[in-house]
Amino acid sequence: MPRKHLQAAGAAKFAAVYAIEESYIERVSVWGKQPLLLRGAFLKDAQTKDSAFPSWRDIIDLACTGNDDEDYLDDEPTIPSRLIAITRPGQIDSFELLGFGPFESRRYLDRQLASGKDTASTLVVNDVDRWIPDLSQWMDDNFASLIPRWRRDDAQISLANQGGGIGPHVDSYDVFLIQLSGTRTWELGVNYRVSVKEEFENLIEACSENGVRILNMTNVLSKESATAGQTRTTVKIQVEPGDCLYLPPRVAHWGTATSEKCMTLSVGCRAPSAADLIARLSETIILDAATASSLERVHQRYTEKDVGSMDSLPSSSFLSPDVKKTMKDLILEAVNQVLDDEDAVLDPLIGKIVTEPNRFAGDLSSYPVPLYDLDKASKTELGLWGNAESALEEVLVNGRGSFKRAEGVAFAWSYIEREGSYRTYRMYAHGRDAVEFVVSIAGEEHENAVGQLMDRIANGLPLNRSFLESIGMDSAANELHSFLLELINEGLLYGTDEPSSDVLFQESMKRVVL
Repeated sequence: MPRKHLQAAGAAKFAAVYAIEESYIERVSVWGKQPLLLRGAFLKDAQTKDSAFPSWRDIIDLACTGNDDEDYLDDEPTIPSRLIAITRPGQIDSFELLGFGPFESRRYLDRQLASGKDTASTLVVNDVDRWIPDLSQWMDDNFASLIPRWRRDDAQISLANQGGGIGPHVDSYDVFLIQLSGTRTWELGVNYRVSVKEEFENLIEACSENGVRILNMTNVLSKESATAGQTRTTVKIQVEPGDCLYLPPRVAHWGTATSEKCMTLSVGCRAPSAADLIARLSETIILDAATASSLERVHQRYTEKDVGSMDSLPSSSFLSPDVKKTMKDLILEAVNQVLDDEDAVLDPLIGKIVTEPNRFAGDLSSYPVPLYDLDKASKTELGLWGNAESALEEVLVNGRGSFKRAEGVAFAWSYIEREGSYRTYRMYAHGRDAVEFVVSIAGEEHENAVGQLMDRIANGLPLNRSFLESIGMDSAANELHSFLLELINEGLLYGTDEPSSDVLFQESMKRVVL
């Protein structure tokens, strides 16, 4: 099929795409490099009445206290939401944060979001996929073949009427912006990237004081900000329901609603920074210290290489190059030795940080709630699914129902080789300690079966007895029973009567042409 490209004002090209799939992204060399417009990629979902996309009212309800909404949730701050307004439309320095949710009532949000001459507001709600299972499943179906589950951030949905938006900004990660309803104009910086330093230097102070990070695009686009004499350019596009816009990291972008009832879904592709990993490693060294093999190294202190050599220095207080090099080596040798311990340090360090939620109130046990923390009334309401043992018997022995992964939770798995032909599989989720499954790898078939089990759970596919039988796994095995029991008790898996499908992934993205 022919591919068309859109060229605007000397801007970089937008490639037409027929599906979001890893092979295509690689083939056109777009991933992480240039914006990509997918015109009508999710048109069917946007037009279908019973689609997985939530309604405007669904999002309003999630952001309210529960007193007058219709989601029947006694909402708490664990559903992050915020209201942002531009108080003088057309003036970029008038963005301000009106407040964080949960908000008092639907009527209050309806008033704030109503279009007016003097102000235009936007409601932003995060973690929507936790509370709307159909949307969580839709994200699994459409993004699982593109990026690992642990790389995918939460579902963030913004609501705005005519003129609403959150202003020019940049993200440090890849992001997909999917138009659910209404229309929006996006302005993009397409032939340059905004560095972290440049971002901080060009934040509008008045907006920062009001709780919103807004870029001064006049400065960013100026000749002084341009690199190598290249004039920085922007492109403006209008998106409609079903359109999807991919943006690589550090691309300046700002969207403005051009209709009433404008809803946009943002799916980010998170990843830890070097600073994040260094900070977590420091905590690991200080709190867990490390294992016996690296304990001495991390507590080793600086000492002079050659006592009595002060005569060659200009001053006894001078920090010589040798001193700095010795201390640098002290740090690097300790860090390297600690990280060489894959079992106790490197594997859990990475497994926990990549699955940790970006936004949560309180500790990591606040969601999903462990089964053993539920009160008696809640367990009674769940019936047999309120008891891990009875749930296991229903699915594994009776062959009824299935287990599903908790919505909005990132999973990742790994394994560690052991002496004596053993392997420890680890399932990480929600930044918590790993749930382990130890198996003998003397038989390759059993080894492959455990890997398939881990993959199915992590990718959000229903787990039932027929699947275990299809991979040759004994549903009565003690190791399997213990592994699933812990996941259920931790609230990471839950039982359901809903029939499960063994179809791996739905191919829901249709071929479109710009």
